[in-house]
This record gives sequence, structure tokens and C-alpha cells, in this order.
Amino acid sequence: MMKLKLVIINRAVPGSGKTTALKTIEDTLSECGIDIKSDFKVHSTDEFFMAGDKYVFDIAKLNDYHKENLENFKKSLVMGIKIVICDNTNLLPWQCKDYTDLARLYDYKIVFLNIEPKSLEEHMETQKVTLQNPSAHNVPRDILERNIKDWRIYNDLLNKNTPINPIRHRHYVWDRENKCRKDVGVTEHFDTDFVISLPSWWDKEIIKSRLREIIKSIGKYDCIFHTCGNEKMPLVWALRGLNAEDNTMCILIHGKDHKEIIGVAQKFTQNAKIYNIEVDVFNLQEIKNRIMDFIEKYNLMSKKIAFNLTGGTKIILLAGLSVAVELKKKAFYIDTNQNLYSLNDNILKERIQPLSRVSDFLKANTQGLKITQDTDVNKIKSKIDATRLLFENKDKIGELYKRLHKYIDFKTFKSKNFDIQIGSLCISLNNKNLILKDKHQSVTINGDADELATYITGGWFEEHVYLELLPLVEQGIIYDLQINTKLRNKTIAEYRYSDTYQEFDILFTDGYKLFAIECKSGTVKAEHIEKLSHIKRQYGELGAICILIALYMPYHPITKKKIKDSNLNVVNGDYVKNIMKLISG
Repeated sequence: MMKLKLVIINRAVPGSGKTTALKTIEDTLSECGIDIKSDFKVHSTDEFFMAGDKYVFDIAKLNDYHKENLENFKKSLVMGIKIVICDNTNLLPWQCKDYTDLARLYDYKIVFLNIEPKSLEEHMETQKVTLQNPSAHNVPRDILERNIKDWRIYNDLLNKNTPINPIRHRHYVWDRENKCRKDVGVTEHFDTDFVISLPSWWDKEIIKSRLREIIKSIGKYDCIFHTCGNEKMPLVWALRGLNAEDNTMCILIHGKDHKEIIGVAQKFTQNAKIYNIEVDVFNLQEIKNRIMDFIEKYNLMSKKIAFNLTGGTKIILLAGLSVAVELKKKAFYIDTNQNLYSLNDNILKERIQPLSRVSDFLKANTQGLKITQDTDVNKIKSKIDATRLLFENKDKIGELYKRLHKYIDFKTFKSKNFDIQIGSLCISLNNKNLILKDKHQSVTINGDADELATYITGGWFEEHVYLELLPLVEQGIIYDLQINTKLRNKTIAEYRYSDTYQEFDILFTDGYKLFAIECKSGTVKAEHIEKLSHIKRQYGELGAICILIALYMPYHPITKKKIKDSNLNVVNGDYVKNIMKLISG
């Protein structure tokens, strides 16, 4: 199923109730399960003239504001927002042509919400600025009279079967020099797929019922062919951008070594019917034949078909594109920035909506593994004073770790009681109490002895970095910040230690890339670099950003070379500032 993409053009004389209509549309979309915050946007030139709650019109700024409104409208289409509204008067075909042309360019269906005018006197009444209606536009009588006339003259052009009357259906442009409309010839029909026509006394239920019908009827592909290779994320993005749900047929074209891609499709679809076509990925003609055989076998020639050609070899891409062109079907490609392109006309259609959970990146590459996320923000915050005390004494951490080796097994974190002093820093473990002191403060943490040992031998630094990044979540810059995420082997989950297949210090996403952070408060070793390199290859693939945050910079030549060869990012201070640079690219 191609995701819902709908442009609504409001066509109404000022005072027809567009504000109420917008609220009704918003309510209807919410009832249909559409997220109003992320998938609904209204663009109105009139909004640029609002000064607080008052409407202050300036004709000198009108043209510039129209251009700015159109540009903002285009940005919403590029972002792939599901429902985008142009809330101007749009009484004449050329007034909304730029908007409808953009809608066609980005594969949106177009709906006109067409409201019949009231009497001139009723419209005049709505334009009076009062205490109850301070934002009224105070449109002059002669303008309203002309608006009503224009609405009626061009109203029949919403029907594409209406013959154009060269006497009545004229096209006008604004003559700035003479400050009047100039006739430049015969106009065209409005470009629309659906019309919701409302009488002047319109009722909300008319909008609701008609809009529900329209939403239900559009945006569906009967089947989508996906070319697949070693990488899993291209398929994940395609399943998100070309929504495969309900009874859509999802056909995976892949080589004999890529059968695990079927499991990925199952994880990221709900009710789609999944099929697979196994091919020789370097045999162009065989691939074309297998696709055509499948189409014939399932009688799909008359169905609405799309091709996602992002994954797999170039030969698979060429074969799929050849079939798409031959059958005159849509073909798409998703680039590394998750932009969805139409290969038929080489046009950027949209940027695919973000993945807001790190688990979405992980589960594409974790066949047979269980994802465990147990981030306890309150527990981390309860230790914030101890964490800050340790960071403020970071120059003593290296010596602290040398001494702790006498009391703590750094692999199992089994510990003995200890009492260590390094300058003004004093740290002691007494059963279930960890006490930290310096010349400024004293902090006590209570807990399990093994957990306290894990904390003091490096867990505190992970928590420090986590707390530093937490405001970025609250600001909406990053999503789903996780600490100590683990992948466990389901078949040996009863064992305490050996079931952990992979552990991540910190994970987050900006919606399009997976960021994996390895935090090291002690010596950075080659094995730490190898762990990050494996994460980069396995999870998120080329889109993964792997970061080493080190309290002390690596000094061993082999470690330095491994960092350089692996193209990893090393951060050694100003953690948030440097992370922000990596997010922004």
C-alpha cells in the first residue's frame, strides 16, 4: 500500500466557515487514526498578516507572502506529510495551479473542499471586527461581491467534463502598473481528483463522511516488488515508505544466499502477503523472466503494481526497472538519506517518515535474538550527584581503576569491601553501600554489591554521557535514548552470562540513522574498537554512526590505527556539542 498522500484545496469566499471546516477535517483525520501533530499541515497566506489575534493586511507584501506560503507548502510535500491543506480562497483555477502542480509532482491526490457562498449581506456580517471575533479580515464589500461572482462563474470547472466557455471562463493576471486584472486568454479546469461540495448551510457530517470515503479509496498498491541484497535496512525503509499492509502482496526478489530477508519483511509488515522469488542475481534475463512469470501466474497485469529497486545488485535493479518501464508501472529508489525517488521521472517524492525506536534498527539484523531494553531513567537520576562527583575527579580515575583491580573482578564484577583514597577523593564499598567523598561533598549509593561494582568500574561514565544527552531527547533532536541494551540468545536464555550475544553502552537515533556509543573511562583497547566496527557492519549497516567517547584519548599505536581504519568517531570532551555535529552531518 502506498501511504496516504492527500492535498486538500479549500475553495471558499471569506466568511464561508473555513475555520470550522478545518477543525472538522482535523477531527475526522484523528478519528481515522492519523497523527495530527506529524501528518497534518495547513498553509495559509492569511496567516502571514496576523499580528497577535488581529488581521493586518498589507497589499505590498501580498506577493511575497504568497511565494513564502507556496514554498512552505512544497516543504510539507517533500517531507511526505500525509494531509496537506492550502487554505487560501482558491476561487479561480490559476490561483491554485502552483499548489496542484506541486501535488502532482509529489504524487498526492487532490481534494477540493468547495463551499457555496452565502448572501453578500451575510458575508459582510462575518467580516466585522468585534470583541468576539477580533481576527475578522474586514474584507471590503466590493471585494466580497467580486469573490462571490468569481466563485459562481468558475465553479463548473471543478468538473473536467464541463466544456470551457471562452466568453465566461477567462484567465486574468494582476497588472501591477495599472492595479487591475488583465485578461490573458481562456483558462483551464481545476486539477482535482475529488470534490467535497458543501451548500452554504453546510453540516459537519457532510465533510466527515465524504472525507472518510476518500481516505479509504486512495493510496493503495495491490502488490510491491522489492529487490533485496545483503543489507536489510533498504527493505525496512521501503516497507515504511511504500506501506505494505492490509492485503498488499509483498514480493521479495533475492539471491539464494539472502533468504533471511523474508524474516525482515515479516517483522516490519502486519497483514501483507509475503512472497519470494529466488534468482541468479547476475542474470538479467532470468530475473526479468521470473518477475513476468510471477505477474502472469497471479494475474497481476491489470493490478496497481510498484517496484522498489533499492536493494540487491545493479543487475537486479536494471531487470526490475526494465519490467516497470515495459509495463508502465511505478519504480522507486531510496537513497542513503532515506529520500524516496521515482525512477520513472527521476523526481524526489518525499523523505520517508523516521524510525523513532532504536529497536527498529536492531530487529532488522537480529534473527533469533531477543532485544532487552531496561533503561531506568529515575534510577540513573538518583545517582546523579555521585556521577558528577566522579566526573569532577576524572583526573584520578586511572589510578582508581588500578587499585580497584585488587578488590573487583572486572569480568564478573564480583567484589570485596574496600576503602581507597587518592588525594581528596575517597571511595569505599561496605556491603551494599558505596560511599564517595571529595573536599566538596559526600554521596552514598545503596544497592546490590555487584551493581555497585559495575557502576564504579565504568558504569558511572556511561550514565554521565547518558545524562548529558538526555536534554536532546526532551528537545526532540534525538529519539529513544537507551543505555545498556542487550541482544540475548533465545535458546540459552536460562544462563546468566553466556546468553548475551551483543551489548551496547548507549544507543539512540535521529530517526534516520542508528547511533552507537561505546563509553570508555579507562584504557581504550583494540578490542573496544573491534566491537564498534562489528556494530557498524551489523546494525544499521552504512547508516550506522559509531562513536567512541573516551575519558582518556587512546595512546597505543595499534589502537589508533584500528580507529583510523574503521572510520570511527572519537569524542574526548564537549560531548553534546560533538554529538550534535555528528547528527547534523
